[in-house]
Amino acid sequence: MKGKRKMCFRKIILCFMLVMGMLLPGTASLAAGTGARSAAWSVNIPELLKKGDFIEGEIVVGIDHSLPVTEDGFLETVEGDAELAENLMDASGISIEIIEDPTKTTEELLYLLAEDPRVVFAEPNYTVNRAGEEGQPVEDPEADESAGDPIQFVPGDEQDSQVYERTADLTDLQWSSASSDQLGDDRPDASAHVPDFGGTGSNMEGEPVIVAVIDQPVDYTNPDLAPVMYRFSEAQQQTLGCGEYGYNATWQSKGDELVFFPGGDHGTHCAGIIGAAWDGHGISGAASNVRIISIQNLLADGNTSLINDLRAFAFVKKAIEAGIDIRITSNSWGLLQYSRALDMVVRELGEKYGVVSCFAAGNESMDLGTVMYACAGLQDNPYAVLVAATEKSDRIAGYSNFSKEIVDIAAPGTKILSTVLSDEGNYYPGAVPEDDLAYYGFEDGDPLEMQIAAADGLEGEKVTYKDEMIEKTAEGSPHFTGQYAGIVPEFPDDPSNRLLEVSLGDQREAADGPLYFGASIYTPGIDSIVYFMVMNKDTGYYEMLNGEYAGFGDGHDWYTATAKLDSNAVDLSDLKIYINIYYFETPTEVYIDSVGLGRSTVPYGYMSGT
Repeated sequence: MKGKRKMCFRKIILCFMLVMGMLLPGTASLAAGTGARSAAWSVNIPELLKKGDFIEGEIVVGIDHSLPVTEDGFLETVEGDAELAENLMDASGISIEIIEDPTKTTEELLYLLAEDPRVVFAEPNYTVNRAGEEGQPVEDPEADESAGDPIQFVPGDEQDSQVYERTADLTDLQWSSASSDQLGDDRPDASAHVPDFGGTGSNMEGEPVIVAVIDQPVDYTNPDLAPVMYRFSEAQQQTLGCGEYGYNATWQSKGDELVFFPGGDHGTHCAGIIGAAWDGHGISGAASNVRIISIQNLLADGNTSLINDLRAFAFVKKAIEAGIDIRITSNSWGLLQYSRALDMVVRELGEKYGVVSCFAAGNESMDLGTVMYACAGLQDNPYAVLVAATEKSDRIAGYSNFSKEIVDIAAPGTKILSTVLSDEGNYYPGAVPEDDLAYYGFEDGDPLEMQIAAADGLEGEKVTYKDEMIEKTAEGSPHFTGQYAGIVPEFPDDPSNRLLEVSLGDQREAADGPLYFGASIYTPGIDSIVYFMVMNKDTGYYEMLNGEYAGFGDGHDWYTATAKLDSNAVDLSDLKIYINIYYFETPTEVYIDSVGLGRSTVPYGYMSGT
């Protein structure tokens, strides 16, 4: 255990030094080698085929070219065909290559490769595809159209820039980076305590640190990310085969075109956490002086494959060799199988160039000591940092994978506010104050008058309610409006199901253009759902606008929800929104704050995960 703690400490210090730009390439050689070569790896082929889903006819292979060539062997044949073989990179004297032969099964390819003594190891092209059966081949995702059409992405227009310039400083909502006084006395150590966090200052000196975000593509038009994106020159693009803002390692493009899909903003969210601009608007990243390179290995549904991941790391090496000083890779994804090839390429980048690769522990609530995830197999790799997620309670998040022996560090990961795709932003009341058509923050002594409706639908007696003013934030959580919030009382017939009617008055002047409703809700309970509903004036039926968990986790966070209204379907002369709060477990008090109706969205959203 002492050895593990020592290794963990060295990894964390190494990562910290890289972020702050204090480590020179070549000074971090901590590796213990690649391990003994197995001449009899073919006996493991049946087990390799059972480890998880894979794409048929595609193999990752490690080849020792210093050994004699087998005349007329299978490997010699395919390596001479550019359509069948691709050399990714060399690692510790082993050539990591891809073999793709659609005329053969994965099993056939493995046994053919096992006949060549130069083949040190071979692995199926494992993929994350939860719809497939365990240990079965899946169809090539290139043919999968379920994710929808790609977004035709263009830089943000002048109106987007104007909205951003009027967006409030939202760093008080970033509990993950906050100081102790924002978190409350009961959990002062829950955040990462980023030095000198936020505002327009800086917590880094010297040249920017370059971070490669290997994930879904990063939205380079998001106004909080545009200033921190690394931009490849035309000469670099030609040399590296990439685009202006990054590289696509997926089956969609394999090159210079980042492919954006609706809902595919995970990479953008991670990039904002790392390095969103420190300019007094919106959020701020943990580091004030970074440059983000987007390397796409995921699609909108989160699918990836081992080959995609290895292509991404091969691009990192190619970029470094072209003079681009990438110091860190962010890998918030995971295969369900250990990969020797992945271990070797991470080690190669660390040994030769001082690159630290941060990996997610995973979100399956599992002990990594009992399952062989790809990240779990990296526990002895000194250049891989494995990160679990915590909640604002400063405990490991319920969804996070864990292991004292394998995980290196735990960091805030629950309900984190960060950047999202610019054209899929959210309306948060008070974020752009002058764009709020109606706003109630419970700060001015004139609380919002609401109705509590019967829990069995919208029939029955209603009681008029004026909220109570409270001079505290719920559990110390920061939110848009400061110290005050409304308390939603229990409905006596069914305390587990509360229906709140919010009257927003005559909004007929808002008929033109988009219309959004939003509110912040806090409950100390867990497993609760919040629904926004409106009555359709044409059908007379109540329609649900959203349905999302509000209090899942430990009950320490505000939940900020938003929904778009169809102005043609609702009665704008007397606009009413219904908020239904339903509990699966014991009902508790409910606080509500920042209730509003507005026109403008901001390119931010909340996510949870490792």
